[in-house]
Formats: sequence, structure tokens, C-alpha cells
Amino acid sequence: MMSLKIQNSLPYDILFSQLFCTIYLSLCKVPSTLGPIIFISWMRKELAELWEGSPSNINEKTHFTEV
Repeated sequence: MMSLKIQNSLPYDILFSQLFCTIYLSLCKVPSTLGPIIFISWMRKELAELWEGSPSNINEKTHFTEV
């Protein structure tokens, strides 16, 4: 019988560490960053501007490059 033996486990270690980092970032870092930003902007009554963006100024000059 043939036995399957993993010669080098390095690719599996890298894959596991990338998966762990992705899960950690999505469950811990993102909420802990967005939560305070949303709360502080809500307290300052700036949440709508943060969500929708600042209104554009009609008098502001826009620069276009000509080709």
C-alpha cells in the first residue's frame, strides 16, 4: 500500500497562518477600528457626512488633463 506522507509542511503552515490572520482581522481589528470611529462621529453629529461624503463645492476648480 502507498502511504501519503507530507514531505514539507511549510505550505500548510503558511496557509494556516494566513487563514488565522484573516479571521483575526475580520473579527477583531475591523470592529475595534470602525466602532470608535462611528461612535465619535455620531457624538459629533458628523456620521451622515462620514457615511455619504462631504458635499462638493460648486466654486471649487477641477483640473482635467487633456490628451
